[in-house]
Amino acid sequence: MDSVRLEFKNKESFKVQFEQKVTQELFPDDPEQASGRIQFTKPNQFEWVYEKPQKKKIRFDGKQLWVDGELVTTPGISLEEAFSFLWGEADSKIFDIEKVSTKQFRLKVKKGLETSFKSIDVWVENSRVSQAIVHDQLDGSSQIRFFNWKF
Repeated sequence: MDSVRLEFKNKESFKVQFEQKVTQELFPDDPEQASGRIQFTKPNQFEWVYEKPQKKKIRFDGKQLWVDGELVTTPGISLEEAFSFLWGEADSKIFDIEKVSTKQFRLKVKKGLETSFKSIDVWVENSRVSQAIVHDQLDGSSQIRFFNWKF
């Protein structure tokens, strides 16, 4: 994760495309597919846009979360906090960080925190996150591949 943090240290913003496959424990043979783009601007402006299968925009403006223009209140960890690993800033107050290998680390949500997921496995290539698997509380997973990074 240190290599990711160093890569993004002097960057003010980035854009990246993603492909996502969501698998639910009850329907493991029927994963949902999605794709889109993410844009982050320091200090904490975050936009996650789904292009397929249907358009959806999730935006964090530094204070509030918006989904398709509607203000959303969510308990627990914010979207920006949950995905801060993309720029190497996973908060040790929220996550226990375990190095799995030179190219992989695992973020486990600390006990007592309210979240919809329990851990995130992250793979790094060339100091950028290439893939993440988010493991939810219901034993489903969301596999996300990140590509075409632009600064």
